Amino acid sequence: MTPLQPLAQGDADLIARLARRETGSLEAIIDLYHARVARLAHRLIGWRGDAEDIVQDVFVQLIEKAPSFRGDASIWTWLTIITLNRCRTRHRRHKIWQKIVFRLTARSTGSPAADQQILHDETALQVRTAVAALPQRDREIIILHYFERKKPSEISELLGGTPNAIEVRLHRARSRLRQSLGELMKE
Repeated sequence: MTPLQPLAQGDADLIARLARRETGSLEAIIDLYHARVARLAHRLIGWRGDAEDIVQDVFVQLIEKAPSFRGDASIWTWLTIITLNRCRTRHRRHKIWQKIVFRLTARSTGSPAADQQILHDETALQVRTAVAALPQRDREIIILHYFERKKPSEISELLGGTPNAIEVRLHRARSRLRQSLGELMKE
């Protein structure tokens, strides 16, 4: 299996420095990847407080596992896999997706631009709610494909399976999403 993103020399150096516990190595990795890990965790979990906890867990695990980093893939690929696993664990333990309620505060100023923004916000809320309601496997594949812009071949590297199997899963997840969005899809 080829790595999703090849290991860059800078990645190898950073991980080696982190494994040796060199000053500044963790900060350098956090500077480079914190925003991406946070975005992915937030998209998978949907709740900022839990997402930040997951981000911290991801970087703690990175510190712990740095000595065992084999260099088969980039740091980002490794962090993506750790983030997916941490989100799965959080989901199983807290069943967070059953408890989240999205609320939208209507703010109407009466102007056409404000009305358009409200419609856009309501549509985004419906999509986020529908994605959050999907089974975990479907939610992960939709987020990785549409929000993280991963190709099926890249997703297969992260989740396992062949690109063809990922295409089938993606097709089924889209069908479930389309079904849950119902009326919105007709507009």
